[in-house]
Amino acid sequence: MPTLLLGAAPHCAVASVVGERRLRVDLDDCVTRIADVVRAEPMIIPSDVAAMCGGGAPLRPLLVLACAYAARPQLPPARRDLAVRSAVVVELLRLARRARGESGNAQALVAGDYLIGCAQAAACAIGEEAGAVAAQTLVRLCEGQAEEAAARFDVHRRDEAYYVAIAGKTGALFEAAAQLGALAAGLGPAPAAALAEYGSHLGIACQLVDDLRDVTASTRTAGQDIVAGVYTLPVLHALRARPELAAVLRDPDRNRAAREAVQIVGSTDAVERTRLAVQRQLDLAARALSTARLRINATAMLTALSTALVDERLAAAAEPPAAAVRPLAAAANQ
Repeated sequence: MPTLLLGAAPHCAVASVVGERRLRVDLDDCVTRIADVVRAEPMIIPSDVAAMCGGGAPLRPLLVLACAYAARPQLPPARRDLAVRSAVVVELLRLARRARGESGNAQALVAGDYLIGCAQAAACAIGEEAGAVAAQTLVRLCEGQAEEAAARFDVHRRDEAYYVAIAGKTGALFEAAAQLGALAAGLGPAPAAALAEYGSHLGIACQLVDDLRDVTASTRTAGQDIVAGVYTLPVLHALRARPELAAVLRDPDRNRAAREAVQIVGSTDAVERTRLAVQRQLDLAARALSTARLRINATAMLTALSTALVDERLAAAAEPPAAAVRPLAAAANQ
Protein backbone atom coordinates (compact mmCIF):
# COMPACT_ATOMS: atom_id res chain seq x y z
CA MET A 1 0.00 0.00 0.00
CA PRO A 2 1.60 3.31 -1.05
CA THR A 3 2.72 5.53 1.81
CA LEU A 4 0.84 8.42 0.19
CA LEU A 5 -2.41 6.54 0.58
CA LEU A 6 -1.82 5.83 4.25
CA GLY A 7 -1.04 9.51 4.69
CA ALA A 8 -4.61 10.41 3.75
CA ALA A 9 -6.75 11.65 6.63
CA PRO A 10 -9.25 8.71 6.68
CA HIS A 11 -6.41 6.19 6.85
CA CYS A 12 -4.59 8.22 9.49
CA ALA A 13 -7.74 8.17 11.63
CA VAL A 14 -7.67 4.37 11.66
CA ALA A 15 -3.89 3.99 11.84
CA SER A 16 -3.74 6.26 14.88
CA VAL A 17 -5.54 3.56 16.86
CA VAL A 18 -4.45 0.27 15.28
CA GLY A 19 -1.02 1.28 14.01
CA GLU A 20 0.21 2.07 10.52
CA ARG A 21 1.98 -1.24 10.01
CA ARG A 22 -1.08 -3.30 10.87
CA LEU A 23 -3.34 -1.23 8.64
CA ARG A 24 -0.81 -1.35 5.81
CA VAL A 25 -0.51 -5.13 5.95
CA ASP A 26 -4.27 -5.71 6.05
CA LEU A 27 -5.07 -3.25 3.25
CA ASP A 28 -2.20 -4.62 1.17
CA ASP A 29 -3.64 -8.10 1.58
CA CYS A 30 -7.07 -6.85 0.57
CA VAL A 31 -5.81 -5.01 -2.52
CA THR A 32 -3.75 -8.02 -3.59
CA ARG A 33 -6.73 -10.35 -3.34
CA ILE A 34 -8.92 -7.96 -5.33
CA ALA A 35 -6.24 -7.65 -8.03
CA ASP A 36 -6.01 -11.43 -8.21
CA VAL A 37 -9.74 -11.66 -8.96
CA VAL A 38 -9.68 -8.85 -11.54
CA ARG A 39 -6.67 -10.33 -13.36
CA ALA A 40 -7.64 -13.98 -13.10
CA GLU A 41 -9.74 -14.10 -16.29
CA PRO A 42 -8.29 -11.75 -18.94
CA MET A 43 -10.84 -12.99 -21.48
CA ILE A 44 -13.65 -11.83 -19.20
CA ILE A 45 -11.92 -8.76 -17.79
CA PRO A 46 -9.51 -7.46 -20.47
CA SER A 47 -6.82 -4.97 -19.54
CA ASP A 48 -8.85 -1.89 -20.47
CA VAL A 49 -11.77 -2.97 -18.29
CA ALA A 50 -9.38 -4.00 -15.50
CA ALA A 51 -7.83 -0.53 -15.62
CA MET A 52 -11.30 1.02 -15.45
CA CYS A 53 -12.07 -1.06 -12.36
CA GLY A 54 -8.94 0.04 -10.60
CA GLY A 55 -7.95 3.41 -9.23
CA GLY A 56 -8.93 5.35 -6.18
CA ALA A 57 -8.35 4.68 -2.53
CA PRO A 58 -10.01 1.53 -1.16
CA LEU A 59 -12.29 3.43 1.20
CA ARG A 60 -14.95 0.78 1.67
CA PRO A 61 -12.39 -1.91 2.55
CA LEU A 62 -10.95 0.61 4.99
CA LEU A 63 -14.38 0.94 6.59
CA VAL A 64 -14.73 -2.85 6.84
CA LEU A 65 -11.40 -3.12 8.62
CA ALA A 66 -12.07 -0.09 10.83
CA CYS A 67 -15.34 -1.57 12.09
CA ALA A 68 -13.66 -4.91 12.70
CA TYR A 69 -10.86 -3.21 14.65
CA ALA A 70 -13.42 -1.18 16.58
CA ALA A 71 -15.34 -4.30 17.55
CA ARG A 72 -12.26 -6.26 18.59
CA PRO A 73 -8.96 -4.41 19.10
CA GLN A 74 -6.77 -7.52 18.72
CA LEU A 75 -8.27 -9.60 15.93
CA PRO A 76 -7.21 -13.25 16.11
CA PRO A 77 -5.75 -14.53 12.81
CA ALA A 78 -9.00 -16.25 11.81
CA ARG A 79 -11.09 -13.12 12.51
CA ARG A 80 -8.55 -10.94 10.74
CA ASP A 81 -8.81 -13.17 7.66
CA LEU A 82 -12.61 -12.90 7.75
CA ALA A 83 -12.34 -9.10 7.89
CA VAL A 84 -10.00 -8.97 4.88
CA ARG A 85 -12.21 -11.36 2.91
CA SER A 86 -15.26 -9.25 3.79
CA ALA A 87 -13.44 -6.14 2.55
CA VAL A 88 -12.78 -7.91 -0.74
CA VAL A 89 -16.50 -8.73 -1.08
CA VAL A 90 -17.54 -5.10 -0.66
CA GLU A 91 -14.93 -3.79 -3.09
CA LEU A 92 -15.85 -6.39 -5.71
CA LEU A 93 -19.46 -5.24 -5.51
CA ARG A 94 -18.34 -1.65 -6.02
CA LEU A 95 -16.12 -2.59 -8.97
CA ALA A 96 -18.93 -4.63 -10.53
CA ARG A 97 -21.24 -1.63 -10.42
CA ARG A 98 -18.54 0.57 -11.89
CA ALA A 99 -17.89 -1.88 -14.72
CA ARG A 100 -21.56 -2.23 -15.56
CA GLY A 101 -21.93 1.54 -15.52
CA GLU A 102 -19.95 1.74 -18.75
CA SER A 103 -22.94 2.10 -21.09
CA GLY A 104 -22.65 0.54 -24.52
CA ASN A 105 -19.68 -1.62 -23.56
CA ALA A 106 -20.77 -5.24 -23.77
CA GLN A 107 -17.45 -6.47 -22.41
CA ALA A 108 -17.83 -4.25 -19.37
CA LEU A 109 -21.29 -5.70 -18.72
CA VAL A 110 -19.87 -9.22 -18.83
CA ALA A 111 -17.04 -8.17 -16.53
CA GLY A 112 -19.55 -6.64 -14.13
CA ASP A 113 -21.61 -9.83 -14.03
CA TYR A 114 -18.45 -11.84 -13.43
CA LEU A 115 -17.39 -9.61 -10.52
CA ILE A 116 -20.87 -9.86 -9.00
CA GLY A 117 -20.59 -13.64 -9.14
CA CYS A 118 -17.13 -13.52 -7.56
CA ALA A 119 -18.36 -11.21 -4.80
CA GLN A 120 -21.35 -13.39 -4.00
CA ALA A 121 -19.27 -16.57 -4.02
CA ALA A 122 -16.71 -14.97 -1.72
CA ALA A 123 -19.45 -13.79 0.65
CA CYS A 124 -21.10 -17.21 0.80
CA ALA A 125 -17.71 -18.77 1.52
CA ILE A 126 -17.45 -16.54 4.59
CA GLY A 127 -20.82 -17.68 5.88
CA GLU A 128 -24.57 -17.63 5.42
CA GLU A 129 -25.00 -14.25 7.08
CA ALA A 130 -22.31 -12.59 4.96
CA GLY A 131 -23.84 -14.11 1.84
CA ALA A 132 -27.23 -12.66 2.75
CA VAL A 133 -25.72 -9.21 3.36
CA ALA A 134 -23.99 -9.26 -0.03
CA ALA A 135 -27.17 -10.35 -1.82
CA GLN A 136 -29.31 -7.72 -0.13
CA THR A 137 -26.70 -5.06 -0.89
CA LEU A 138 -26.81 -5.96 -4.57
CA VAL A 139 -30.60 -5.67 -4.54
CA ARG A 140 -30.42 -2.23 -2.94
CA LEU A 141 -27.76 -1.04 -5.36
CA CYS A 142 -30.06 -1.96 -8.23
CA GLU A 143 -33.03 -0.28 -6.56
CA GLY A 144 -31.04 2.92 -6.02
CA GLN A 145 -29.85 3.03 -9.61
CA ALA A 146 -33.38 2.36 -10.87
CA GLU A 147 -34.80 5.11 -8.67
CA GLU A 148 -32.25 7.56 -10.02
CA ALA A 149 -32.82 6.52 -13.64
CA ALA A 150 -36.58 6.95 -13.26
CA ALA A 151 -36.11 10.55 -12.09
CA ARG A 152 -33.77 11.73 -14.85
CA PHE A 153 -34.72 15.16 -16.24
CA ASP A 154 -37.54 15.40 -13.68
CA VAL A 155 -37.66 18.98 -12.38
CA HIS A 156 -40.40 17.88 -9.96
CA ARG A 157 -38.24 15.25 -8.28
CA ARG A 158 -38.95 15.11 -4.56
CA ASP A 159 -36.29 15.17 -1.87
CA GLU A 160 -37.63 11.87 -0.54
CA ALA A 161 -37.05 10.17 -3.91
CA TYR A 162 -33.53 11.58 -4.04
CA TYR A 163 -32.71 10.16 -0.61
CA VAL A 164 -34.14 6.76 -1.55
CA ALA A 165 -31.85 6.70 -4.58
CA ILE A 166 -28.64 7.62 -2.78
CA ALA A 167 -29.41 5.38 0.20
CA GLY A 168 -29.47 2.52 -2.30
CA LYS A 169 -26.72 3.39 -4.74
CA THR A 170 -24.19 4.64 -2.15
CA GLY A 171 -25.48 4.12 1.37
CA ALA A 172 -25.98 0.38 0.85
CA LEU A 173 -22.30 -0.29 0.14
CA PHE A 174 -21.14 1.69 3.18
CA GLU A 175 -23.76 -0.08 5.28
CA ALA A 176 -22.56 -3.48 4.06
CA ALA A 177 -18.95 -2.54 4.75
CA ALA A 178 -19.66 -1.58 8.34
CA GLN A 179 -21.91 -4.56 8.97
CA LEU A 180 -19.55 -7.12 7.45
CA GLY A 181 -16.65 -5.70 9.44
CA ALA A 182 -18.64 -6.05 12.64
CA LEU A 183 -19.73 -9.59 11.79
CA ALA A 184 -16.18 -10.61 10.87
CA ALA A 185 -15.02 -9.53 14.34
CA GLY A 186 -17.79 -11.54 15.97
CA LEU A 187 -19.90 -8.63 17.17
CA GLY A 188 -23.44 -9.46 18.28
CA PRO A 189 -26.59 -8.70 16.23
CA ALA A 190 -27.57 -5.45 17.99
CA PRO A 191 -24.20 -3.67 17.84
CA ALA A 192 -23.62 -4.98 14.32
CA ALA A 193 -26.95 -3.45 13.28
CA ALA A 194 -25.93 -0.18 14.92
CA LEU A 195 -22.70 -0.12 12.94
CA ALA A 196 -24.64 -0.93 9.76
CA GLU A 197 -26.83 2.14 10.41
CA TYR A 198 -23.70 4.20 11.04
CA GLY A 199 -22.32 3.07 7.68
CA SER A 200 -25.54 3.87 5.85
CA HIS A 201 -25.64 7.46 7.13
CA LEU A 202 -21.95 7.89 6.38
CA GLY A 203 -22.48 6.71 2.81
CA ILE A 204 -25.39 9.11 2.33
CA ALA A 205 -23.27 11.96 3.71
CA CYS A 206 -20.46 11.15 1.27
CA GLN A 207 -22.89 11.08 -1.66
CA LEU A 208 -24.35 14.42 -0.60
CA VAL A 209 -20.86 15.89 -0.64
CA ASP A 210 -20.16 14.44 -4.09
CA ASP A 211 -23.40 15.99 -5.33
CA LEU A 212 -22.45 19.27 -3.71
CA ARG A 213 -19.07 19.21 -5.45
CA ASP A 214 -20.82 18.78 -8.79
CA VAL A 215 -22.32 22.27 -8.49
CA THR A 216 -19.35 23.99 -6.81
CA ALA A 217 -16.40 22.70 -8.83
CA SER A 218 -14.54 24.76 -11.43
CA THR A 219 -16.45 25.77 -14.55
CA ARG A 220 -14.72 23.02 -16.52
CA THR A 221 -15.99 20.20 -14.37
CA ALA A 222 -19.18 21.45 -12.73
CA GLY A 223 -22.64 20.28 -13.66
CA GLN A 224 -21.94 16.80 -14.99
CA ASP A 225 -24.97 15.40 -13.17
CA ILE A 226 -27.09 18.19 -14.63
CA VAL A 227 -25.88 17.33 -18.14
CA ALA A 228 -27.02 13.75 -17.52
CA GLY A 229 -30.40 14.89 -16.20
CA VAL A 230 -29.69 13.82 -12.63
CA TYR A 231 -31.02 16.60 -10.39
CA THR A 232 -29.48 16.27 -6.96
CA LEU A 233 -30.36 17.89 -3.64
CA PRO A 234 -28.70 21.29 -4.25
CA VAL A 235 -30.51 21.56 -7.58
CA LEU A 236 -33.81 20.58 -5.98
CA HIS A 237 -33.34 23.26 -3.32
CA ALA A 238 -32.52 25.82 -6.00
CA LEU A 239 -35.59 24.86 -8.03
CA ARG A 240 -37.80 25.82 -5.11
CA ALA A 241 -35.97 29.09 -4.54
CA ARG A 242 -35.70 30.02 -8.22
CA PRO A 243 -38.58 28.39 -10.19
CA GLU A 244 -37.18 29.78 -13.46
CA LEU A 245 -34.41 27.20 -13.13
CA ALA A 246 -36.87 24.59 -14.45
CA ALA A 247 -36.92 26.27 -17.88
CA VAL A 248 -33.12 26.37 -17.93
CA LEU A 249 -32.94 22.66 -17.16
CA ARG A 250 -35.22 21.89 -20.11
CA ASP A 251 -32.71 23.40 -22.56
CA PRO A 252 -31.78 20.65 -25.08
CA ASP A 253 -28.21 22.01 -25.10
CA ARG A 254 -27.21 20.14 -21.99
CA ASN A 255 -23.83 21.81 -21.53
CA ARG A 256 -25.41 25.25 -21.71
CA ALA A 257 -28.14 24.14 -19.33
CA ALA A 258 -25.53 22.95 -16.86
CA ARG A 259 -23.52 26.17 -17.00
CA GLU A 260 -26.56 28.35 -16.42
CA ALA A 261 -28.00 26.03 -13.77
CA VAL A 262 -24.78 26.03 -11.74
CA GLN A 263 -24.83 29.83 -11.70
CA ILE A 264 -28.42 29.86 -10.48
CA VAL A 265 -27.75 27.24 -7.82
CA GLY A 266 -24.85 29.36 -6.57
CA SER A 267 -27.12 32.39 -6.25
CA THR A 268 -29.37 30.61 -3.73
CA ASP A 269 -28.85 29.07 -0.31
CA ALA A 270 -28.87 25.58 -1.87
CA VAL A 271 -25.17 24.98 -1.16
CA GLU A 272 -25.47 25.84 2.52
CA ARG A 273 -28.67 23.83 2.88
CA THR A 274 -26.95 20.81 1.36
CA ARG A 275 -24.04 21.28 3.74
CA LEU A 276 -26.52 21.20 6.61
CA ALA A 277 -27.95 17.97 5.18
CA VAL A 278 -24.44 16.50 5.21
CA GLN A 279 -24.03 17.46 8.85
CA ARG A 280 -27.40 15.91 9.70
CA GLN A 281 -26.25 12.61 8.24
CA LEU A 282 -23.02 12.77 10.23
CA ASP A 283 -25.05 13.47 13.37
CA LEU A 284 -27.26 10.46 12.63
CA ALA A 285 -24.18 8.34 12.04
CA ALA A 286 -22.76 9.44 15.39
CA ARG A 287 -26.07 8.68 17.11
CA ALA A 288 -26.12 5.17 15.64
CA LEU A 289 -22.50 4.68 16.63
CA SER A 290 -23.29 5.60 20.23
CA THR A 291 -25.78 2.73 20.45
CA ALA A 292 -23.14 0.18 19.42
CA ARG A 293 -21.57 0.56 22.88
CA LEU A 294 -17.98 0.22 21.69
CA ARG A 295 -14.89 1.20 23.62
CA ILE A 296 -14.33 4.97 23.85
CA ASN A 297 -11.26 4.96 21.60
CA ALA A 298 -13.06 2.76 19.05
CA THR A 299 -15.99 5.16 18.91
CA ALA A 300 -13.58 8.07 18.60
CA MET A 301 -11.78 6.34 15.72
CA LEU A 302 -14.96 5.74 13.73
CA THR A 303 -16.14 9.29 14.40
CA ALA A 304 -12.81 10.67 13.18
CA LEU A 305 -12.99 8.39 10.14
CA SER A 306 -16.44 9.65 9.14
CA THR A 307 -15.42 13.30 9.50
CA ALA A 308 -12.20 12.70 7.55
CA LEU A 309 -14.03 10.96 4.71
CA VAL A 310 -16.43 13.87 4.31
CA ASP A 311 -13.79 16.59 4.66
CA GLU A 312 -11.50 14.84 2.17
CA ARG A 313 -14.29 14.90 -0.41
CA LEU A 314 -14.96 18.57 0.27
CA ALA A 315 -11.29 19.40 -0.18
CA ALA A 316 -11.15 17.49 -3.46
CA ALA A 317 -13.53 19.92 -5.18
CA ALA A 318 -11.72 21.95 -7.82
CA GLU A 319 -11.66 25.65 -6.98
CA PRO A 320 -14.57 25.47 -4.48
CA PRO A 321 -16.05 28.66 -3.05
CA ALA A 322 -14.11 29.00 0.20
CA ALA A 323 -17.11 29.95 2.33
CA ALA A 324 -19.51 27.46 0.80
CA VAL A 325 -17.36 24.33 0.84
CA ARG A 326 -15.17 24.52 3.90
CA PRO A 327 -14.34 21.43 5.98
CA LEU A 328 -17.17 20.61 8.32
CA ALA A 329 -14.79 20.19 11.23
CA ALA A 330 -13.44 23.69 10.69
CA ALA A 331 -16.96 25.09 10.38
CA ALA A 332 -17.95 23.49 13.67
CA ASN A 333 -15.14 25.33 15.44
CA GLN A 334 -16.29 28.75 14.31
